[in-house]
Amino acid sequence: MQQAKERIDRGHPLNYFVLGDALRGIACLLVVINHVMIGSVQTFGGVFADGPVGAYGPFSFVGLRIGVPLIYIFFGLSAYLVGGPWVRAWLGDRRAPKAPAFLGRRARRLLPAFWLVLAFRLADGGSYAFTDHQVLGTFLGLQTFYGGAQQALMPQGWTVDVEAFFYLVLPLVFLLAARIGPLARSDRDTRRRALVIFLLAWSVLGIILRTQSLPDGAVGRSVLSLGWAFAPGLLAAAYEKEIRAFAPAHQARCRVGGLVMVAAAIGAWALIIGLQVDDGRLAAELAHLICGAGFIGGALLYEWSGARIPRALDSAPVHAVGRWSYGIYLLHIAIAQQILRHAPDFGPNRMLVYLTVMTYAITIPVAALMWRYWEEPWLDHRWPWVPKRVPAPAEVTAAAPPHAGRAQANA
Repeated sequence: MQQAKERIDRGHPLNYFVLGDALRGIACLLVVINHVMIGSVQTFGGVFADGPVGAYGPFSFVGLRIGVPLIYIFFGLSAYLVGGPWVRAWLGDRRAPKAPAFLGRRARRLLPAFWLVLAFRLADGGSYAFTDHQVLGTFLGLQTFYGGAQQALMPQGWTVDVEAFFYLVLPLVFLLAARIGPLARSDRDTRRRALVIFLLAWSVLGIILRTQSLPDGAVGRSVLSLGWAFAPGLLAAAYEKEIRAFAPAHQARCRVGGLVMVAAAIGAWALIIGLQVDDGRLAAELAHLICGAGFIGGALLYEWSGARIPRALDSAPVHAVGRWSYGIYLLHIAIAQQILRHAPDFGPNRMLVYLTVMTYAITIPVAALMWRYWEEPWLDHRWPWVPKRVPAPAEVTAAAPPHAGRAQANA
């Protein structure tokens, strides 16, 4: 948290998506409510498990749906933050990332924490009817191919699988496109039109696949079916240069435009909660798309306009939770299950409150520790037991100014 405070005080790096931390941090914390309520209704069974929407009265409507649309925001953020450099390179705005270095960093960001939590899950005494091949496949990000029962080791891990495949497919698509002679020799506008057509086709195909198959099956939870979730982030990167040049001179209009997009996202989010729309229905897929595009596009447009970001969304705690969000996401179900095993014999209502409070109270500090002593060392390209090197004062003085940071430093 101290690092975040120092960065705010001296100014964020150039092109840092300030509101990105708020989006993923808040989204992650709200996803926890979904899973805590599901765990609570499953614990009591009966009417709770059979009719969870009515188990806790009106609050069930909110608790069981509040985090569902926000899961897809993570994909859009990854598309912008991680896919952005490839899009900018395709448009000729920068050099293309080197695929081995790119994949190495993505692996260090995704896998060590994922593997650590999976190892804990295997060792925590839970009964998982898995073969050795299924366990190995889960560690390799293949659990979505096994079906529902075989995803119990990491129920929320399907999103990690999708992210991993996106990271593999992303450089491959752009490297192959660069080998298409006429397209590779075309101008910037033609390349961007080709990218938009590709993203549109990918999105339409994905929505068709999601509505014609099981949304929580191997096809529904695949990178092929979720193009519409990644498209907003990639489109934002494709039009970023022009919008950044336009927005400061039209700050009021762009600020309002960004707020309107966020309002549309909140409206779609409210409809999903109020109507209890399930994944796999066309209305749900379109509402999820509006939600992701509205929050990400609106936040970027507001930020690019140069408008002052509210301090509540640009504070050390918010940036810290955004940094810890991956750990929170991976840990919270395992921690909630441990709490349920040792919880007093509460009634349903008290149990829900107890489980919610205790899950947050334990998960957030543990995620902070996991970031500090496990995730960050891997990203720094060092073993976790090797202390972080603190630069000498002379090195700090000679370093580049704070606003010369690499684009999208929060990737």
